[in-house]
Amino acid sequence: IGNGYSEEILGVNSKFIAGKDLDNNENFIIGYYGWLVEERFDWEFIFKVAEAYKNIEIQLLGYAISDKMKKKLNNYSNIKFFGIVNPRELKNYIVKWNVGIIPFTERKISKGSDPLKIYEYIYFGLPTAVKGFDQYKNVPFIFYLNNVNDIQYLISEFNTKEKIQNFREKYKDEIEKFLALSNWKSRVNILLEFIKGDTFWC
Repeated sequence: IGNGYSEEILGVNSKFIAGKDLDNNENFIIGYYGWLVEERFDWEFIFKVAEAYKNIEIQLLGYAISDKMKKKLNNYSNIKFFGIVNPRELKNYIVKWNVGIIPFTERKISKGSDPLKIYEYIYFGLPTAVKGFDQYKNVPFIFYLNNVNDIQYLISEFNTKEKIQNFREKYKDEIEKFLALSNWKSRVNILLEFIKGDTFWC
């Protein structure tokens, strides 16, 4: 059984809120929340993005950041670190994000991962760029990053709130189906059906 999301935690009125408070005249914002440990989070990729696209802003929310990385952030005026944020408050940031990102390192620990953020980003209606794992190729909101240059496509596709909304509308049925099968209620029901069924030890 895969990971999932909780509407109650994220906010029952927060579905598809990504980008709704965007000011189209302000910087393009790429956001991430979660674990920031160097073995998993690809800091070097984020730094390369910040260097290549100085007119965008990268917002990082989360924990497990090392003192070394905190110090290095001082070299990048377009990377903002907000620290730990309560999951119930995430919506207050995501309403101003253009794109979410999950930049994992190219390691075995990343290949088999099933990040909770995938489901939460999609619940918020956030176009999502991922790196380091590839098991979500059939999910409409997921865009795979091979290199820093791929960020340019996301900027051109989602640089206004209208474009983000139009993309959601285009894939609404597919997204709703994905979400219906990915909340924790659905996950528990799958588990209960499995428990009720015949198993190899019966």
